[in-house]
Amino acid sequence: MKIYQLFLSLFLFVAVANLSAQNAYDFCESAYEIPSPKKWCSKTGQFATFNATHSGSDMATCFANFGKDIWFKFVAEGSVLKITVKGIGKGRKVLKQPEFVLFAGDCNTQLSLIGCARSRPNRKFVSLRKDDLILGQTYLISVQDAQQEAGEFQLCLRNYSPKVITKNKPKKSCVPQLNASIKEGMEFSIKNLNFDANSFKIKSSFLPTLFEIVKFLKANPGVIIEIGGHTNSNCDDVFCQELSHNRAKAIATFIIKKKVNPSQIQYRGYGKTKPLTKNHSAANQTKNQRVAIKVIK
Repeated sequence: MKIYQLFLSLFLFVAVANLSAQNAYDFCESAYEIPSPKKWCSKTGQFATFNATHSGSDMATCFANFGKDIWFKFVAEGSVLKITVKGIGKGRKVLKQPEFVLFAGDCNTQLSLIGCARSRPNRKFVSLRKDDLILGQTYLISVQDAQQEAGEFQLCLRNYSPKVITKNKPKKSCVPQLNASIKEGMEFSIKNLNFDANSFKIKSSFLPTLFEIVKFLKANPGVIIEIGGHTNSNCDDVFCQELSHNRAKAIATFIIKKKVNPSQIQYRGYGKTKPLTKNHSAANQTKNQRVAIKVIK
């Protein structure tokens, strides 16, 4: 009876000793909780895989051996994650070929493997970057040695969301001449004011250009301009003169209706008397059929 009690006591002592020697972070359920993964590194020698046990070969399909690992847990605070494991420590025994697995999910339900990384032999350093983490999602990391040798290591995490920099491209000017140093007497044609044939109706495509002129005149109340209408030579003198006059008047009227001081606007039709080039081609005729601005003051 005494011998039986002695064996029982010895058995219980060994069992308790084994339990006390077991690694504190040996299982998924007992993973070390990282307080914030934004910029976190463990202390040198803080973690080691001594007394770690096998976690199950079916959990990490990217490695042939999956055991003697310890676990870490964190909640994502950004979409980008960089994990680094270094085989360093206070003692002589460190991980010579560290490797780790990144999981998403919960130990009590189902884990999804989303990344693996392994160091080259004896390099003692391995890292991994993931760019598609979900904020607020729980993730777990399992660290071990590729050769299943126990040792110390350092784990570092950097979890963040990249800054989105939007560069507002400067809006291209419809009338760039207005942004330059204008001088009295200077004259320039305005693009984007192409009336339909034999028409002086303002089109919606004119609006960006016309509003830019309005803005300029309001900002420079001392400037006086003349809106000049011009045509090509494919009409008689009277018709060309009247058409150019009506086109210049239509633009001037539109600008004045936008509360620009009427004294800043003059308009005149020049018909076909001031061609820019010869009317030998359709392209040249388009150049001659134009609207121009002349700086009076």
